[in-house]
Amino acid sequence: TAHVELNTIQVYHPRNDSTVLFVQGGQFFEVQKTQIAKFGAWFLDQRVSSNKNVLFATPFDPRFILLPYFEKAGSRYSPLEQIVHSSSIPTAANVKVPPLQFWRQWKMEEVFDVNDKLGDDMIVFRYNKDKALAWLQNKVEKVAKILAVQRKRAQRQTQPLFVTSFRSGSSFQHQHQQQQSVQEDPETAVVEDQDRRTAVELVCDNISDSLAGDLVQAFGYSVEEILSTKAATTSLKRKADWEIALEV
Repeated sequence: TAHVELNTIQVYHPRNDSTVLFVQGGQFFEVQKTQIAKFGAWFLDQRVSSNKNVLFATPFDPRFILLPYFEKAGSRYSPLEQIVHSSSIPTAANVKVPPLQFWRQWKMEEVFDVNDKLGDDMIVFRYNKDKALAWLQNKVEKVAKILAVQRKRAQRQTQPLFVTSFRSGSSFQHQHQQQQSVQEDPETAVVEDQDRRTAVELVCDNISDSLAGDLVQAFGYSVEEILSTKAATTSLKRKADWEIALEV
């Protein structure tokens, strides 16, 4: 297999003012490291590596990275570079500002005010709290639908299968395969309150506490309860395959 060199940078992340590694490019990926076993090794081509670390890269919406910069910048129209580089967000020496050359791919108008009246060479942006909250609420609903699909799938996998005396082994096997092949559509998934509540917590993990408080209240939940859960939960616990919804 071909070896791919990952171009990574370390940027500010609003989760508890920590920093997170991202794979740089037109699309952002959050990189996390874990170990799948205490003892083990990897076979890489013709050699054996004793490094037990495994890297997982999950798609991540870069607008989450920009939100805290816009929150600090306030309601004045400014060029994107000025908003990011003049921010008062404290950063360590090895933390870089996010690469901005790909911003036209990010649908910035869904989250921020964008003014291009001065021409393509002088596009300015402004923080719009109402627009940001509407965008975050949409994120919550999308994550909740994916959680509902996964909950339904887990229920189906753990549901006991009964075979009546007149069913042959082959017919039962065919029925079991049909059940396993069912694919739920997130758009038609029935979202329960726990799905939406968990989705709120997950999205709050990627925004400032101030904005998280507004988002929690928009869904009618208790700010104290949701944010205390957020503070008490480590980022490692939250990682799962449904986190791809943050890319949407």
